[in-house]
Amino acid sequence: MDRAPLVLVTRPDRPGRLLAARLRDAGSASGVSALWWPAFDLVPLPDDPVLQASLARLAGFDLAVFVSPAAARACARALRAPWPESTAIAAVGAGTRQAVLSCIPEAGRARIVAPSDTAAAGGGSEALLSALRRADLTPARVLVVRAQRGRELLADALTKAGAQVEQVAAYRRVVHRPDSCAWAALRAIRDLDRPIVPFLSSSEGVDALREQLDGEISPLPWNEIRVALCLHPRIAEALAARGVADAIVCDADAESILDGLGAHGKPDRVHWPHE
Repeated sequence: MDRAPLVLVTRPDRPGRLLAARLRDAGSASGVSALWWPAFDLVPLPDDPVLQASLARLAGFDLAVFVSPAAARACARALRAPWPESTAIAAVGAGTRQAVLSCIPEAGRARIVAPSDTAAAGGGSEALLSALRRADLTPARVLVVRAQRGRELLADALTKAGAQVEQVAAYRRVVHRPDSCAWAALRAIRDLDRPIVPFLSSSEGVDALREQLDGEISPLPWNEIRVALCLHPRIAEALAARGVADAIVCDADAESILDGLGAHGKPDRVHWPHE
């Protein structure tokens, strides 16, 4: 890339905001910048009667799985009692594990299983399933705390392993509507003729970003996105299906994103979707 790009960080909530800030710091020497542009707003459902009923029966589950930090925080808002020590906890990554420990009363008393930072960066649900196998954890009854919509991989895999799985929504994703300041910042970058490269952390985020950029006031139509960064090959597949064939798979940290940008056009240095 001849001109230093702007990375559009679409990861929602606090993890996305922090990633954008770290990327701005790490990329300052090379001119790479970042704009936090959340694909979704994450809306907790603390008063949902189905969620309340599931949490009231926590002690009856051998394992509770949290698919994201947002799931842990939404669960904490809905809990009416400390976490039962007998119910083990599984978290998809270090950020989710930290959210569990910091938000949920007495969660530290329970056994907690999470993939290593390296494994979690490359896999999400897949990495967690590997961590559960290594931990030799074979729960009979599992509660999966998730968004209203999401992947079924975890529930399907646990069911195939013999567990009785119950899924409950603790929050919902709503496509984020950027305000006038966000649009102005994007327009200013576009006016400088700098490349704008989205970073996508979920397959659902692809359609959300497309919906945002295809709005009437967007200075950057979706069909002008030429290159994207993403967290997993399945996201690269979703991008390719929507016309963005040049997708670089990288981890959700500033160093990996900068490496991905530097390796653009050098497939021997990155993991491409077709490999």
